Amino acid sequence: MKRLDITISGKDLQAACNLQVRFFPSCKGENGYNVIGFRDGVLTIEYDEQQYDKSAFTKPTLVAYTGGNGLVIYNPEEWFVCHKCGQLHSKEVIRKVYVVENGNKLEYWCAHCAESNAHQCVECGNYFTHVLYTHDDDPVCYDCCEEYYFTCDRCENIFHIDSRMFIDDEYVCPDCYEVMGGGVIREYHDNPTRYYHRTEQDDPYTSLFIGTELETEFGNKEDRIAITNYHGDNERFIYQMHDGSLGEDGIECITQPMTKAFFDQFKFEDWLDELKEAGTRSHDTKNCGLHVHLSHEWFGSNEELQETMAGIVTDIMNELMPQLDKFARRKCHQWCAYPCDDNFPADKKVALENARKQMEHSDYKKEIKKAGKYSDRYVCLNTNNTATFEFRIFRGTLHAETYRASVELCLRLVAYAKHKNEQGNVRYSWEQFLTFAPLPEVLRAAIDRLVSNQ
Repeated sequence: MKRLDITISGKDLQAACNLQVRFFPSCKGENGYNVIGFRDGVLTIEYDEQQYDKSAFTKPTLVAYTGGNGLVIYNPEEWFVCHKCGQLHSKEVIRKVYVVENGNKLEYWCAHCAESNAHQCVECGNYFTHVLYTHDDDPVCYDCCEEYYFTCDRCENIFHIDSRMFIDDEYVCPDCYEVMGGGVIREYHDNPTRYYHRTEQDDPYTSLFIGTELETEFGNKEDRIAITNYHGDNERFIYQMHDGSLGEDGIECITQPMTKAFFDQFKFEDWLDELKEAGTRSHDTKNCGLHVHLSHEWFGSNEELQETMAGIVTDIMNELMPQLDKFARRKCHQWCAYPCDDNFPADKKVALENARKQMEHSDYKKEIKKAGKYSDRYVCLNTNNTATFEFRIFRGTLHAETYRASVELCLRLVAYAKHKNEQGNVRYSWEQFLTFAPLPEVLRAAIDRLVSNQ
């Protein structure tokens, strides 16, 4: 017989000298070794080399617990004792269980105990002794419920936050939303709650915002509604509206106000690609357009300057109309008249003609300001809105590059107008427009594709 000292941890070590000791799993049987004594965490045994290999007793950090009529010693890297049933199990069936009534105390249960006496959260996959249940009877732990779910203010059931709707200052589920008279396609001018979106780097007091109106037709209408409702986060980013100028399946998708930085980082690509996959059209239709809104503050810090810049932008658009028509992919000006068109408002046309006759910059500004005042809305630059100026020249598109480039073009028209105003030079050209400042890459690519190569 060989003698061996074994260092062991475990709460039941005091029983080592009083109970039969069993190593788990045993090598060749229960006999072949004897307990000689135990002191200071060291168990001394004698073993028969013919029945036991020394490695059976020297695995790292052996642990002892009282099992049955004796002291069971095991390797914790492969085995564990279930906190629920007290039995030794392979770690292949170990489950983490949080005991909610004990302050979410973490315990390790066997699979049988966990599945019989606890509930598995559908979000994090962990087991809990107590959970909440969604409207679909799915178990959700309290932490996941707080992060990923909400309670409907009307029916008080629990729903995933992706289905949250907002109406009448309440967060509700889709069913209650419809009962309360809500709908994902609004009637014309039935605007939702306004959300102004900024990035953390933006000035919290900025008034420089961008918005778009994208008209769409064709495809499965229900799928289109669901796609925009999902990417628009239930009207927080994009909402949908009927438009009388479109067919029965027409939907106008309107973005909430966004700063340039927020607009640049928003994933319009995912939204537009899914619309295309659903059979939606915007470019290849008879009437669909893309309207770009810029807040008045993009044009200047006060009303007088804003009207002057709006008039200059209109004059520039008239001078650059051949190129802008190519970029906008739209030659019919029924809904976006230029000053040279017969359907352009007479008072604005006269103001622009008088401004162009003035050689002195001060006289030009005096007349051009009149072209920036309220008038008919169906013009290339609509100045009738309360808070925004609206560029109406673009044909609709579901291509993200063209969509983003259209917004960049509008911003550049305003920047070019300010540049020329500061210079006191009222002569405009396409070459100057392209070169007065560096072109954003997305705009340069679109100009090369739509204008230069045509």
